[in-house]
Amino acid sequence: MRYQDRTGGSLDSMDVSGAIIPSTVDGIYFSIDPISLSGAQFIEDITTAKFFRSFDPYRMKFSALPRIGFSYSLGSQGTQLLNTNYTQVFNKHLMIDLNYERLASNGYLRNSGFEYHKIQFGFSGEWKRYAFDLRANYLLDKRNFSGGLVTDTLVDEFVLDILPVNKQACNSRYSRGAVDFSQYLNIGDSVSKYGITTSHGLDVSNRKFYEEDTLYGIYNSYIDSFSTYDQFNFPTVTNAAGLFFMNSKLYADVKYGVSYWEFQNGPLQTDTLENNITSTIQYQSRRVNISSEFYYNVSGNYNGLSEALNFSYRFGKQQFLIAKASFQDLPPMQYQRFYRSNNFNYTIDNVERQSISRLTLGYENRSLLDSLLTIGFTYQYLEVNNPYIWDDSIWTQQIVSNISVSTVQLNVGLRWKYFHFNQMIRYTSDNDSYLPDFIYTGRLYMKKPVLKSGKMKLLYGAEFLYVSSFKQRRFIPAMEVFEWKTNTMLPAYTTAAVYGGFEIDEFRFYARLEQLGYWWNDQKRADVENYTLPGVRLRVGIVWDFFN
Repeated sequence: MRYQDRTGGSLDSMDVSGAIIPSTVDGIYFSIDPISLSGAQFIEDITTAKFFRSFDPYRMKFSALPRIGFSYSLGSQGTQLLNTNYTQVFNKHLMIDLNYERLASNGYLRNSGFEYHKIQFGFSGEWKRYAFDLRANYLLDKRNFSGGLVTDTLVDEFVLDILPVNKQACNSRYSRGAVDFSQYLNIGDSVSKYGITTSHGLDVSNRKFYEEDTLYGIYNSYIDSFSTYDQFNFPTVTNAAGLFFMNSKLYADVKYGVSYWEFQNGPLQTDTLENNITSTIQYQSRRVNISSEFYYNVSGNYNGLSEALNFSYRFGKQQFLIAKASFQDLPPMQYQRFYRSNNFNYTIDNVERQSISRLTLGYENRSLLDSLLTIGFTYQYLEVNNPYIWDDSIWTQQIVSNISVSTVQLNVGLRWKYFHFNQMIRYTSDNDSYLPDFIYTGRLYMKKPVLKSGKMKLLYGAEFLYVSSFKQRRFIPAMEVFEWKTNTMLPAYTTAAVYGGFEIDEFRFYARLEQLGYWWNDQKRADVENYTLPGVRLRVGIVWDFFN
């Protein structure tokens, strides 16, 4: 960890780092922003349910001094963001890293609040002959579902949170916990380490969905006509062993593993034993970084295969080339193959694999005009063949045989004295206008010291977003999935935000007034069917890093 590292990022971007984007959609599952409208997010939205959450891998940060970081943000609609982290190294051999994150909001609409908790814990140790790495992750996601507004006729006259919604008593609870333990026995020397490695993991996810209503008026099939209690439990145990090699630049391993999982879903009980081969390769030098993650299923998971390759090269003063390629040919998730619930009951008799390919090429130059100008160029291509897509009551491959998305993005950053102007323009091409052709963002701000000592810095600025026309989608709360069946094309959209803040040593404060586009756009606009535009929101926050 560098001394300059800060919780919530730098002063320049702390008002948007990890923020909850304004949205009326249940669970903030969609908002009008460059991430939600990216090709990668679209592929995920169309091929998976939103409730299924994975743990993002994180790299433990080395800190010679005990470090505690804290950030808190509070805004309209009861919006809260809390993030804390603790890092410390003990006696040069042991390191601990603990992170906690909480997101919460009452929502813009009635019965649309949510609460999200995530804990990440890392504990590692290294000696001459033995090393271990323990990771523990837990998340709890509680969501209420409004189903959107009953009608938009009153949107111009009343605030959103008093308008009638389609669902008064509908919510879900999703939790997931995972523990992974890896160990390494070195039979080489301290320069070139090689030997035996083993890994062991336990992963348990659980979802409960509740709804009270006259369900026969909503769903085609049901068990109880007035209330529902859908749930599944999905535990997985994994053990693997293999060989590894490591020196100052290279790490490589290959392992053979066995995974056992059970899918417990109401009256449905099914389990499988899988045999897998995995391999990891990482190479890092002063200029070059290469990594590879390989997976092949020998038995138990339809001979699924995946490979992810990353490459970056640094040259010149501050120039970078980046290339990423990944391919996966895997069967659908267990909840997509078979499901038993009050509202949906389905089984895919003939399970086939779906393939997803990704290619990303990028170039960045941070040294133009004596580092006053930064430019970045990115090209990305994504393709899905034989995708499983939600269709009314089942996941099926019969809707489309191929989905492809191509994206070209240009980033330009200009710095002159105290002024900064960062811009991004993106062009996207896809099969059927699922995504906007153009997105533009501009962020203009001034950052300057206000005391002679330079310890206090002041920042203020404005942000602008333009999104061209794209297709409306529909949200299904019972399965937490999106559908594209309305055939409604939404007009172009613009919005803006203003913000300001200051920094004194390790303490930072900011305020942000966002979603100003609510004042000049059509307030009945619904990017997701029945979910109209969110109103203007004020948000303030503090960030504080402590070093012992």
